[in-house]
This record gives sequence, C-alpha cells and structure tokens, in this order.
Amino acid sequence: MKCNCLEKFAGVYCEVYVGDNAVSIVLKMTLDQWKVSEFKTTLANILTRHCRLNPCLEEQDSDINTKSQKKALRFQPDDIIILPGFPKAWQGMELLNVRLVVKIPGDTNNTIIPHESLSQLLGQVAPEIQQEMGHSVAFIDQTEITPVPPDASGRNSDESKSTTSRKSLLIALGVVLGVVFLVAIIVIVWYRRKKRSEKSVFQQADYEDKGENIRLMDI
Repeated sequence: MKCNCLEKFAGVYCEVYVGDNAVSIVLKMTLDQWKVSEFKTTLANILTRHCRLNPCLEEQDSDINTKSQKKALRFQPDDIIILPGFPKAWQGMELLNVRLVVKIPGDTNNTIIPHESLSQLLGQVAPEIQQEMGHSVAFIDQTEITPVPPDASGRNSDESKSTTSRKSLLIALGVVLGVVFLVAIIVIVWYRRKKRSEKSVFQQADYEDKGENIRLMDI
C-alpha cells in the first residue's frame, strides 16, 4: 500500500527526506507517453555510465561517500525517486514536469544528492536522456536546455562510417597503384632484356655473315 507522505518526504514508504533538494526536469512529452519504469531505468543507466567516466559529486558533498565509493557509483531504478503528485502536465503544452531526487547508491541512510549537484548532473546528461528516451529535455529547474538535433547521433555515426569508407578506399587504391607500378617495372625490365637479347642475336648473325663473305673472297 502506498503511503501518503508528509511534506518533504518521498519514497515507497516515505523513508527519504527530500528537503529542498528536489529538481524539476521538464520533458517534451505528454502524460500518455509517460512510463515511470522506463524513465527510472533509463536515467539510472545514464547516470551510472556518466559517473563511471566523470566526477559526479563534489568533494564538499562527500560526507557520506569515500572516494572509492564515488568511483563505483552504480545507480538503480529505485534510486530515482519521483515526488508525490508528479509528473505534472503543463496545461496547453506538450510538456511534462517530473520533480525528483536521486539517492546516492549504496548509502544505507537514504542520503540524496544535493540540489545543486543533481541539477548540474541532470544538465550534463540531458542529451543522453533525449537520445535514449526519444523526448528532449526542455528545462532543468528554471534553466532552458538546448535540444540535440534528432539526427545528430545518426549523422555522427554516418560521418564516421563515411570517413572509414574513404580511408579503406584510399588504402585499396594505394595497393592497386602499387601493384600496377610493380607490374610496369617488371614489364620494362623484361622488355629491355628481350631487346638486348635480340640485339645480341642480330650482332652475332651479322658477324657470322661477314666471316662467310671474307672466306668466299679468299677463295
């Protein structure tokens, strides 16, 4: 049974104290398109990938985390906590306000990421949220987010494939030209040797003819 949480508390059992740390992420989508499990899973995976490659929490927010724990942050869908009453649709617009907090993985005290750090973190991963969910992020709190062109990732992939194809073509062309050049050298050498051989035969035949003429004159 779902609890009716007191103000500034959230979670299945109202076990998480939210305080003033909740962040609003406004998505360009409707309530009909909203799937809470998909959103939580997607966001957890994105945060895990991002925090594996980048520092996610500032040192001053590390009272509850050691440096080794920070490097091993692995978010789960249950770490994404959406506040009661959310998401909310913006009337007259295809925008959905999702107000949430994120628990720090592995912390048994249900400690959440502070507001400023979470706001920055969500802003950094906004392009990935759009690419994986298919819905762009319009705002993080009051900050407008520039949408990523829908074909940006596809275009980058195509450009990469095109570059690879061009390199392969140039390599193949270089190999072909090298073979042609080698064959040309072989033909030239063979032709010169043949000419020299023919010239030698002609000179020998001419010498023999001259010798025969001399003998006939002596007779």
